[in-house]
Amino acid sequence: MPVPVPLLVVRLVGVGAAVPSGWENAQVVEVRPRDVDEEDVPAAVQPHGTETSGPAHASGYVDLADVALALARCGQLRRVAEPGMPPGQRLSGAALIAAMPEMLRPLLPGVWRTAEALTGQAGDALLAGDMAQLARVAHTVRGMAANYAMPEWAACAAALECSARYADRDTASDALAWLRAALSALSVLLGQSGQPNQPGQSVQSGQPG
Repeated sequence: MPVPVPLLVVRLVGVGAAVPSGWENAQVVEVRPRDVDEEDVPAAVQPHGTETSGPAHASGYVDLADVALALARCGQLRRVAEPGMPPGQRLSGAALIAAMPEMLRPLLPGVWRTAEALTGQAGDALLAGDMAQLARVAHTVRGMAANYAMPEWAACAAALECSARYADRDTASDALAWLRAALSALSVLLGQSGQPNQPGQSVQSGQPG
């Protein structure tokens, strides 16, 4: 039998909108109306499965990190990496860098190599149960993605960082699966554009200058 899709209610923090009828058992996440690249990471899960995220900021942007964390916690973020995922539902390398300024595009091979190294370090830290190291690596990935205008990547790295800080291995695994799928999508894009990519290469981490 197919696995039922988890229900998720998303609402703005401070609004207090009622949960729709029939959705009483769904996880509720409150998202902040601000950008993803601020210093605060998404808040921990609160009692009764509700996430709270501090005061609202009237910037007009929903915090993608909150959404990514909620999706990871209900097992949905990793779906992009599952075998047999229809092409239209897979991550697109072009979409991941859609906001990146043209002047930064020539740096993409270096960005990819750095992301590959950091993702490998994150996987090693998760396997070893070293959540402090995992949080540090995720924070670096988050900063790199924000610097290169990749908001979805930054959001999922923030979700990984938060889950590591709260020692939530299942959620961290989910967020890391998304980051690996994003790395693969960017590799495909680089290959299609004729730029160098080396999927098996091991390199030293560090943000491009």
